[in-house]
Amino acid sequence: MLIPEAGDESLDGACIVLDCGEPRFARGLCAGHYKRWSRGRSVDGPIHRVPATQDEALDLLRKAADERSAAERDEDYDAADRRLQHAARMFASARYRARYGLPVRTMTMTEQRKEWDKRYAQTEKGRKAHREAKKRYRDRRALEERS
Repeated sequence: MLIPEAGDESLDGACIVLDCGEPRFARGLCAGHYKRWSRGRSVDGPIHRVPATQDEALDLLRKAADERSAAERDEDYDAADRRLQHAARMFASARYRARYGLPVRTMTMTEQRKEWDKRYAQTEKGRKAHREAKKRYRDRRALEERS
């Protein structure tokens, strides 16, 4: 898959990986696929996300079990076994969250970063950093206008 150069894409739209659908983060990829690509791994394939409900987790568990039983080669079996173990952990986590009424993380990385920036801007340190950044920007603009 060809990854666009930095700055060649907009952040509008979905990830360029087939069947992903997550919002773009950088280089046309969502946060999960970008993280994979930056670590030198293949961006093909889905990003494993935490299932929102117990039923989704159970479906994931059943699918992984079917894949493992259908695996013919040792490598396929090992990969399917790892997916099954992952699905079992996700199911246990979903069951725990459902039992105690805990929320599922629904924010994307971009939304989470915006939330952190908003919280930081409400602190005195954040306001001071913002004032300093505005001053540096004004000084740079004034210098450019004189040139």
